[in-house]
Amino acid sequence: MADINETNRCRDAIYSEEVADYIIENTASLSNIDNSQNLICTQEITGKFQMVYIPITQPITTRVITNSYRNLPKLYGLMDTASLEDMGVYRLRRLPYLELYGGGTLVGVIDTGIDYTNPLFLNTDNTSRIAALWDQSVRQGPAPSGLSYGTEYLKEDLNRALASENPLEVVPSTDEDGHGTYISAVIGGNIDEKNDFSGVAPRAEFVVVKLKPAKQYLRDFYKVPNGPIAYQDNDIMLGVEYLRRKAIELGRPIAICIGLGTSSGDHDGDANISNYLNSIANQTGVCICTAAGNEGNTGHHNSGNVDIGEYKDIELKAGEKQTGLTLELWSITPTFFSVAIISPSGEVAERIPARQGTDAEVTFVLEPTTIHVTYALSDTATGNELIFIQFDNLSPGIWKLRVYNDSNIGTRYNMWLPISQFVDQDTFFLEPDPFTTLVETGTTSRVISTAAYDNKGNSIYIASSRGYTLSNQIKPDLAAPGVNIYGPVSRLAFGEKSGSSIAAANATGVAALFLQWGIVENKRPVMNTSEIKSLFISGADRRAREYPNQEWGYGELNAYNAFEGARKSI
Repeated sequence: MADINETNRCRDAIYSEEVADYIIENTASLSNIDNSQNLICTQEITGKFQMVYIPITQPITTRVITNSYRNLPKLYGLMDTASLEDMGVYRLRRLPYLELYGGGTLVGVIDTGIDYTNPLFLNTDNTSRIAALWDQSVRQGPAPSGLSYGTEYLKEDLNRALASENPLEVVPSTDEDGHGTYISAVIGGNIDEKNDFSGVAPRAEFVVVKLKPAKQYLRDFYKVPNGPIAYQDNDIMLGVEYLRRKAIELGRPIAICIGLGTSSGDHDGDANISNYLNSIANQTGVCICTAAGNEGNTGHHNSGNVDIGEYKDIELKAGEKQTGLTLELWSITPTFFSVAIISPSGEVAERIPARQGTDAEVTFVLEPTTIHVTYALSDTATGNELIFIQFDNLSPGIWKLRVYNDSNIGTRYNMWLPISQFVDQDTFFLEPDPFTTLVETGTTSRVISTAAYDNKGNSIYIASSRGYTLSNQIKPDLAAPGVNIYGPVSRLAFGEKSGSSIAAANATGVAALFLQWGIVENKRPVMNTSEIKSLFISGADRRAREYPNQEWGYGELNAYNAFEGARKSI
């Protein structure tokens, strides 16, 4: 009974708004977390990473930045708002000696869920093509083995639901937003000749994770308004781990799609989630594809150089509806900066000295706005400087951030606002930089990071995030179709969507075809993310541009060319 009580206690903590979630790499890092001695329970992600759940005894403040920003979950949003021919998939299918439709493989989707009743995910006998579904938001059913929350539905559960008059009474898992269903259909939906639709890998089976919503205390901390969908990166990490374990259990290779992203962090692929993905990306039979993001034209990134001992004013327009906001300024050690702030009415909050652990509150006489400025002069993972700025009761108008260079060497800074879903459209930098706008996990080194392009006009999607990473690592890896891509907008209707998550879905489907050829058909029995990425890059279409570049990476995904390269190298 004690084990059951402990399991229930942990499950309650995972859902409770009175309990804070932290990601730690080892028990030593617990000392950085306030109130850690009152730990409720832990949830292992892998041997390296685990979640800890600790009661919230006082509001989470910006002081957490100086101690454990790396441990604090970041909030992720959705990366979206006749591609098969352009990617070479149809040409690949027409080869007489191949039957590459994804048979024998799994595709993993971590998103808003899936409409498991949609005919695109059913076999001809009305049974499900979904091997397993972990709905993190459903509390009452059995959780997956080794995990403490959510409900797992296996194929037999889904088939029992599909055979009933009211499927949702048997398996009450839905996709209220439709994003996960769309992504899944693009990757591997059935061939539907009536509606002129086909997923890239229509014979693959699905393993799906429906993420639970982010806790309110994190939405409050990051100033994310009610309304936009937001997920925690720890739930995404556990979702990927569930997919990995399920693939091992079923003895099949898996192509995983992550169509989510965040602008929190230094945009250099060194976050906890990136380190975790890197640790599994090179495992045999696993291929991970991620979205580059849709932040290229939002005006949410500013960068530049400030001479040593000088300062520069950066102008930020705050929209009428923007009541709260967070902003992150990062620099690469040994360069350090400090800031002063000037309000729209011209009131000056004097320069706040850059000292480790500084957490200053700034108020104004003429504005209702309160600002917290927090310095972490040596991020625990990278050694880089982070200045975290949090605005409450933000007054609309033009704010000036006066950035001082306090270094003896180095002049470069980068500054990011949250992703566009989390910010009012009238809030942006007046002199934005569209580059270095890749979201996490699109900066992760070993995964396939996919930008979106318009396959009809052969042009990059205007919103697609641009590279490179903060330390000039080449990302995105390549571009895939992601503009006006045809897919299911309801159970009975089709429409079009755009975004880098759609591009990542297309790349994931092609990865499933390669896993079929390489592992299921034993042509390359140790195929993994790195090998598939290398094949994709080698076979990419490169038009009259210099490559690699910050928009297209190494070029446009071409499945046929990539396969020809793989076949010839046997």
